[in-house]
Amino acid sequence: MRIKKRKRLLIRLALTVSLGLIFMCVLSVSIRSPKIERDFYAMNDYCKLFYHYNFDFNWEKHSYGLWNSYTYNTSNFYSYTISPVGKGFVGPAIAIVKHNYKNFPEDIWSDFTARGMLYYPTSDYNDKKWDYNRVYTVSFDKAYTVTQLQEQFKFGKINWLWLDTYGNGKGNQTEYYIQDGNATNGAYGVLCKIKNNKNDLKADAQNFVDMINKYDSKASSKTEKKLYDIKRAIKTEGNIKAEDLRIIGCIFYPYNSQDEEMQNAAIFKVIK
Repeated sequence: MRIKKRKRLLIRLALTVSLGLIFMCVLSVSIRSPKIERDFYAMNDYCKLFYHYNFDFNWEKHSYGLWNSYTYNTSNFYSYTISPVGKGFVGPAIAIVKHNYKNFPEDIWSDFTARGMLYYPTSDYNDKKWDYNRVYTVSFDKAYTVTQLQEQFKFGKINWLWLDTYGNGKGNQTEYYIQDGNATNGAYGVLCKIKNNKNDLKADAQNFVDMINKYDSKASSKTEKKLYDIKRAIKTEGNIKAEDLRIIGCIFYPYNSQDEEMQNAAIFKVIK
């Protein structure tokens, strides 16, 4: 009888320990997951700062009890997994393009890219390549407000506005800027939606302002802090208004009938 009783006690003890370990593992994952999720939610907004990216950044959470997996859509399906013993990227067994993801979320930021170089208005670089590709990356001769650009820009359909996030008294301009979410000389901007074959820059700018104003000093995840830093680079204190935006370039499709007028316009400092 004593032996049977001892066995029952040992079984109960083993079950208690096992359940306790499972509970601790689930608790560990549930504590670490919210911050990761905040990064993914913020990346829904961060990717909108770049031209010609998949602006519906598609990710899904899959909970398996002892671990959570966050699957997202780049050129292939990758996952970021949190388990009791660690966290990290998991790639597909077969992929058209392999990504060397190691650091979260920075290595996902590097997917937010677009072609073209942009130059600051005070740059000595001055070159205009009208190659008739019908899509131009443009650096302006100075900074313009949304209202000024809405009134003055009559040369085509604007798809993206480059915002000045470097001239706010920082004095840290570089030779050129690129659209790369992981670049120190990153160019950030406003995605523009063509409505009825016309630009509606004020509405586009307001959408950007509503998005960026969600981020403040309470930002906790890396991507939230990144967005808050961009906000502070535009305006050092308080929330941003559309007229606070300093627009120093754009990407646009020109109208076919305005080639000569467009090529003689002073607003275009650099065409790439």
